[in-house]
Amino acid sequence: MKSANSISVIILLAFLSFTTSCAGASNKWKIGKNTITSSGFELTAGQSAINSGNFKNFDFKAHVTHSAGAKASLWFHSDSTLTKGYSVLIGNPADDRRRSGSLASVRNLYKPVPASFDLEIKVDGKRIVVMINGWQVVDYLEPADPYRTATNAKQLLSNGLIGFHVENGTLNVANAGITSLADNLPNYPAGREPVDERDDALIRLQQKNFPVIDYHVHWPGRLSMDSAVEKALDYGYEFGVADHEIRDRQVKALFDNYFTQPQLFYALQGEGREWPKILSKETREMFDYVFTDALTFNDHKGRLTYLWIDKFVIMDIPEQEYMDMIMDRTLKIINEETIDFFASPTRLSPSMMKDYDKYWTDARVSQLVNALKKNNVAMEINSFSRVPSARIIKAAKAGGVKFTLGTNNERVEELSRLAYSLHMVEECGLTIDDMWFPKAKDRYSINSKNKETIAVTNLDQSKKINTSSYIINKYGDIVNTIADSDRIITRGKGVSQELLTKYQDIVNKYLEKTSTGKPGESDKYYWKSDYLSVVDWSRLYVIFVQMTNSQQNDQVISFWGPLPVLDSAYPPNQRLYDFWTEDKKCKIYIDGEKVDNSALKSHKTTDFVDSFTSSLRRSGGKTGEYRVDLWTETGHKKFSKQPVSTDKLLEIEPNIMFVVEKDNNKPTALWLDPESRYGWRMSKVTNISEKGEYSITTSSGSPSPSTYFPKKQ
Repeated sequence: MKSANSISVIILLAFLSFTTSCAGASNKWKIGKNTITSSGFELTAGQSAINSGNFKNFDFKAHVTHSAGAKASLWFHSDSTLTKGYSVLIGNPADDRRRSGSLASVRNLYKPVPASFDLEIKVDGKRIVVMINGWQVVDYLEPADPYRTATNAKQLLSNGLIGFHVENGTLNVANAGITSLADNLPNYPAGREPVDERDDALIRLQQKNFPVIDYHVHWPGRLSMDSAVEKALDYGYEFGVADHEIRDRQVKALFDNYFTQPQLFYALQGEGREWPKILSKETREMFDYVFTDALTFNDHKGRLTYLWIDKFVIMDIPEQEYMDMIMDRTLKIINEETIDFFASPTRLSPSMMKDYDKYWTDARVSQLVNALKKNNVAMEINSFSRVPSARIIKAAKAGGVKFTLGTNNERVEELSRLAYSLHMVEECGLTIDDMWFPKAKDRYSINSKNKETIAVTNLDQSKKINTSSYIINKYGDIVNTIADSDRIITRGKGVSQELLTKYQDIVNKYLEKTSTGKPGESDKYYWKSDYLSVVDWSRLYVIFVQMTNSQQNDQVISFWGPLPVLDSAYPPNQRLYDFWTEDKKCKIYIDGEKVDNSALKSHKTTDFVDSFTSSLRRSGGKTGEYRVDLWTETGHKKFSKQPVSTDKLLEIEPNIMFVVEKDNNKPTALWLDPESRYGWRMSKVTNISEKGEYSITTSSGSPSPSTYFPKKQ
């Protein structure tokens, strides 16, 4: 993640203009009655090492190694007794679930960390950043009026000493160094504000050292895991990102290419009832934990039921008999499927949820609690669905059941800081002893961040590209677009400067003007039209897909099309899949062949490795109609063969994106969603990682490109 290794512009300027450290203090440490001048030392139980400097804004770095079960901490803005200011925890003691890197009682962490690591702590203004092996694990903004318990009343930023303290075990410190930063740095980074903690459940629980972890986060496959970490840092607790992959080879690819950020937990959500038969034990153990729900099952007549969707709940028997059937399916899942926790427990269809307490009688709750306890399965408190109720949570607590917290979001926008879950924790009086934790896995601990390598792609000059071959037949179709003489192109190999110039010439037909380019101003783009002619659309697209990523990133008109190569499987979301099945305006294609929508009922979402939604406007579709392409693993291999003919390429219309604003090389683009209910959508890049991966926020109902900025200013 970019913020884990880079320093803000303000701090960088401070480094250039303010290079003095506290004279002689950065490598003088007092250990007991002795003072040593060294960047390395060893401490045992009961010992402290205190640096006598008076630090406000600083950057501290050291390599620390602790013994098994050690319990230690690094204090800053403290005093000689190390009882004021903040402390960062080091170690993995048996009596404390928190792990190294925790900003104690403010941002507690539970992800396993190795016993030897690089530790970095930065304080600038009211911001505290903690990094382990170059990975950012804490980013806390202290508000003007922070919430603190009486025990933690002195846990505030000010200025003071830096010191280590060891309660148990042994701590070795090497290469310790402190760099002072300017005193007058801004309190907060530009564009960021702290959370108001005066009535914030998260900080109340953190102050009690209650573990707040969202174990049930769904992160869109095409968004960087860096952005998931950023969201977790912003919210102030850890995420467990869950996926539905159940094929061994796909899971391996998932961990090789996607689940690579060590600050996150990684989980499998078993979907449907076939997953235990498909998933091998070895593959299951790759995940930090596995969970499922009882929302998908075959009903009393063998019909596939999606319990969260009314139209898939066919109650053709008395309602209490139907609830008995749900109870039977639920107990069977808990008793027979190997899971760590049970997600969305007690959730019913929207119509049934109106009579929640009538269906979830005390007798049924007792059955549920007994099954969870017997199988050592924890119960999720689900924030999105707002289940279970406080009555059921209290019954489960009395029955000795452990709990997890989870969102089960469908979109990033549905992550909401676990509001319902945290409310239930407080209302039901849950403590750390009531909570479930994953078993620690060293393979997922925070290993050193490797330096990124930059791959240089040479432009493919093996064949000449004919930049003048625009032949249009009388119907306005593209007969021979910008391609090799045999109408074959190679995606992503790079294009010549001649083609880049041709691309810009076409764009300029639609671009009225851009900004003046004055320092400090963001670039703004004024569009004459929201649509391109069929000829220009095809010309641009065929050039665009041949560009390298770097060349594509420079364009103000770009395209988002089907992925030619997959680094993992991306099955469609179950809710969307069900919607497509019933939507008459949706045209379904499986492996490139048109099928009736009802054909989806004979498949599962996991039968497909990728999906893409596109418009039918260019091919004469009616208003509101759109196309959905789904690929099986075999079909996608055939689809993704390189090179590709332009005819095949143009069969599926990609989404076209108009850049309307660019600030610090981070664009804001508008694109028209193929599904008319969404209209124009805005995608705003919030961060670009060192790998060139984008963190993006998306919103619906945005203005069109030609009206985003007035054409005349």
